[in-house]
Amino acid sequence: MPDLVGIRSRFADELADPAVRQRFMASIAAETGDQSETARLAYAESVLNRAAASGRSVLDTVNDPHYYPYATRSQLGRTFNDASGAPYQSVINQALGGSNVSNLATGNESGKVHSGGAQVTFNSRDTGQRGDYERFVAENRWVPWRNQLLAGGVMPSMEEPLNPPSIPVGMSDEQLADQLQQAKLEQALQVAEQSFENIG
Repeated sequence: MPDLVGIRSRFADELADPAVRQRFMASIAAETGDQSETARLAYAESVLNRAAASGRSVLDTVNDPHYYPYATRSQLGRTFNDASGAPYQSVINQALGGSNVSNLATGNESGKVHSGGAQVTFNSRDTGQRGDYERFVAENRWVPWRNQLLAGGVMPSMEEPLNPPSIPVGMSDEQLADQLQQAKLEQALQVAEQSFENIG
């Protein structure tokens, strides 16, 4: 069994930021909020797995316009009170704790949407829970990452995920994109400066 606690621990500090956690909760709600806890947990796992495989932050991953349709991204400003947020807080904590109901999925799909013929690792319909319809997949791009973990190998070397800036709840996608771009530029400058220091 892969050390999923260790693999996902890199996201613990990021998800300690209430605004980042809110975006993740809103993403879970948008994609699987009308389904069971099992489906929501599988989705949370798939996001953390994809973030780990790609070396990206959770915030970057859930805001990816190349992955999610506008219908999902437009709901990321949703906020929660203690009661409405509890089911989502729970699955995030379980995923950080190493759960694997998705069988190392790195993506999700439903209905007529198919992720390029990717292998389905977990079909929530198979649980028999009424209302579940989400399928979780091993996306082709991240199959080597998944296979290495299943084989018990060392996790592929990935760059540390971007530590995103603190963001106020309800920030628009455009404002968030600007902040993320600025943070990436600052990170690139830091790497360049370190390279020059090493040369010197």
